[in-house]
Amino acid sequence: MRRPPSYSDSFIVLSPRHKLNYEEDLLDAVEGVEIPVKEIEPESWSQCILLFAFKGSFHIFCISVFETTFYFLYVNRSEDAGIFNTINTYYSPLVNDCRTQWTNGTKWFIKELFTYSINKSVIDAEGSAAAAARTSYNATLIVQSSIYSLVCFIACVGIICICVYNKWKVAWAKIFLENMLFIAVLAAYEFFFYNTIIYKYTTLSTPELNKYIVDGLASCAK
Repeated sequence: MRRPPSYSDSFIVLSPRHKLNYEEDLLDAVEGVEIPVKEIEPESWSQCILLFAFKGSFHIFCISVFETTFYFLYVNRSEDAGIFNTINTYYSPLVNDCRTQWTNGTKWFIKELFTYSINKSVIDAEGSAAAAARTSYNATLIVQSSIYSLVCFIACVGIICICVYNKWKVAWAKIFLENMLFIAVLAAYEFFFYNTIIYKYTTLSTPELNKYIVDGLASCAK
């Protein structure tokens, strides 16, 4: 005599009524249970364009902040030092040797020159004013560069708000990390390139400057 099938036999014996209405019974069993819906990546053109705009704006923002910091805190100071090094080719030997190697006649001539021809007070005042004007003008450039960065930052925040409002699934952490790593690599390369190539670039040599000055003076004697 065969035993009736049990639930452990991987199937259920349904009565004719259940065979007819088992779908309704199943729906009744799961009624009221919330099934989580997986968010999907943006697929419309508007979503893709906004995400592209965000990536571009955030990328430009990072670069603008780096470039502003790198140039105004490092490059411009190096350029100023390079200009002074060129001038010191003439200036340093002149000033360092004047007290010990100049004759009294030469010193007297220089003193007379500053007494009757060159007004040191006026030149000092003009130099101080020029330095203040240069500093003020460069400060406006820093502000202008900061405005560029701020515009990109505002664009990023606006796009983030739109994405959050529409509940779009965006890999924010991945985007931020990728840009940070890229800027770090770019900063290392620019620092390396500036110090090994740009800063070591050979500008006008002292003999070339001497030729330029002497040729100009010689033309005045013709």
